[in-house]
Amino acid sequence: MAFALASDSRKVLLLERDLSEPDRIVGELMQPGGMLALESLGLADVLDGADAVDVHGYVILDKDETCHLSYPHIPTGMLHEGDAARGRSFHHGRFIMGLRRKCREHPNITVSSRP
Repeated sequence: MAFALASDSRKVLLLERDLSEPDRIVGELMQPGGMLALESLGLADVLDGADAVDVHGYVILDKDETCHLSYPHIPTGMLHEGDAARGRSFHHGRFIMGLRRKCREHPNITVSSRP
């Protein structure tokens, strides 16, 4: 939200309780719609360095059977229309740090934590 508001020429003060990397044992999966939203906001590179892995759909395993379900192609009129949609799996804490990095780099955002 801070980055989107700042990109709309607003001055933003982003206050965080703690600016250290979150230390949670959790992975994340951003679906294709989320990836398109990140790209449209100019934030796609926040996943660089987050151990992000491309995901192209799902695999369902049932005993000896396997079913592959691919994401559909991106609809007409959307960013990258016609391309195969992709999600990305990544490390949560590194994603948060990437978002903070982009906010620090934006001239309209001041990032601070409580003392």
